[in-house]
Amino acid sequence: MEAVGSWESGVGARRKMSRMATPLLPRVGLMIPVFRGFALVVCAFTLINAVRAVVSRGASVAWHLFQLPGVPGGADVCLAILAVVLGWSAFGPVRRRAVAVALAVGLLALAALAVQNALTFGGLVRAGTIRSGFPLPLSAGLAGALLLHGGLCLWPRHVRARANVTVSPRAVLTTTAAALAWVGGAVVLHIHAFGLTDYRRPADAIVVFGARAYADGTPSEALAERVLTGVSLYKAGLSPRIVMSGGVDPSGVSEPVVMRELALRAGVPDEAIVLDELGASTEASVTSVGAMAARLGVGRVLAVSHYFHLARIKLLFERSGMRCFTVPADEGATLLRGTPYYVLREVAGLAFYFTLG
Repeated sequence: MEAVGSWESGVGARRKMSRMATPLLPRVGLMIPVFRGFALVVCAFTLINAVRAVVSRGASVAWHLFQLPGVPGGADVCLAILAVVLGWSAFGPVRRRAVAVALAVGLLALAALAVQNALTFGGLVRAGTIRSGFPLPLSAGLAGALLLHGGLCLWPRHVRARANVTVSPRAVLTTTAAALAWVGGAVVLHIHAFGLTDYRRPADAIVVFGARAYADGTPSEALAERVLTGVSLYKAGLSPRIVMSGGVDPSGVSEPVVMRELALRAGVPDEAIVLDELGASTEASVTSVGAMAARLGVGRVLAVSHYFHLARIKLLFERSGMRCFTVPADEGATLLRGTPYYVLREVAGLAFYFTLG
C-alpha cells in the first residue's frame, strides 16, 4: 500500500507540474527558435574549432574557455559529443528524458566553466593585471545563455513536444534566422569586450598596425593614435623595440616611414624602431612580423591598433604560433564617427578568418 501511495503521489506531482507549465506553452513556443538557434551556433562553433585544432596549431584559441584540466583529450571528446547532441536538438525534439537530462548537464557544466572564467576576469581587473572598458566579460553572457538552454532541456517532455519542436521548413527557417542573429550579436560583443580590454605587459616587441598616411607625410588621426599608444608602451619599458607595420600606397607613400617619423619626434630612438613595409593588410602584417621574429628574437608581442581591430589580430597571431597581447589605441572624435562601419567590417573579417582563414 505504501508503494501504491508513493506512486500516486508521484503522479499527482507530475500532473501539478503539467498544469503549472501549460499556461507558459505559448511563451515557450516563441522562445524555441531562439534556443534552437543558440544550440546550432554552439554546435557549429565547437565542430569548427575541433577541425581547426587538428589542421592548425593554435587555430582553436577561441575555445580555450572550455578546456578541461587534468583530462588529456577529455575536453575534445566531451565537446564533440555535446556538439552532436546540440546539433540534433536544433532541428528535432529531444523526447527521451535521459538524453534531455544529459544535454542539460553538459550545458550546465559549460555554464559553470563560463562563470569561472568571468570570475577570473573580474579578479584580474581588480588586481590591475588587465584593464577593461567593457562592463562584463563575454563569458558572463555566455553563461546566462547556457543556463537558460540547459533549463529548457529539463522541462517536462510534453511541454517540449507541444512547443512546436518539430522538423519543418518553417522550423528550419526560424532556427537558421535565430542562429545568424546569435552569430552576429556574439561577434559584435566579442569585438567590443575583447578589444576594449588592455592586456599590456612586458614583451619582445611592440607591433603597431598601420593606417592611412597622407601624401605630404602627415599621419591620419587614426595612425597617429596608434603610433603614440605604441610610444607610450615603449616609454613604460614594456619592450625594447617597436615594429611599425604597414603598406606603401601606389603613389609611394610609406605608412611605416611616416610612423617612424612620428615616433622619432615623440622621443623614441631610431635604433629601437623596426620598419615593416610588407603589411599591406592585417594578415600580411602578421605574416611579415612572423617571418622576422626569429631574426629579431621575438616570441611575444604587444599588438597596438584600435579596439575593433584587435580580436582579428589576436586570432591571426595565435594561429601563426606567436604569443600576442593586445592594447587598444586611444580614440579621437573623428574615428568614433566611423566606428559602426569599422565594426561591421571586422564582423565579416573575423567570421571569415575563424571559419575559412
